[in-house]
Amino acid sequence: RQNSSRKRTLVLAYLPRSASEVHVCAEVDHLLGRPGNVRQARIQRDALGTSKCWGLFEFFDPETAGAVFEACRNGKVTLPDIDGRPWYVHASFSRRATLGSPSARGRR
Repeated sequence: RQNSSRKRTLVLAYLPRSASEVHVCAEVDHLLGRPGNVRQARIQRDALGTSKCWGLFEFFDPETAGAVFEACRNGKVTLPDIDGRPWYVHASFSRRATLGSPSARGRR
């Protein structure tokens, strides 16, 4: 079970600073042609709330995560920045199984 959960969570990097969790999830839904693929999403931010340009995205199943991973690897996932320039999103599988509860943010 742990291994299956781990394969559902991706680290997406090279996100534009202007990208929100909703924006990235909408792009994934558009790419896959169906809504509701992301279970949880969290873009990492600094103390001022500015994006660190990467985030953790947990999908409902390993197949969807694998499809997004391959799409990123093949350069098919792009997000525009505020100037309209495309950012090519990179993906890797997370070492963490899940994102945890939102109330656990910042705890170690």
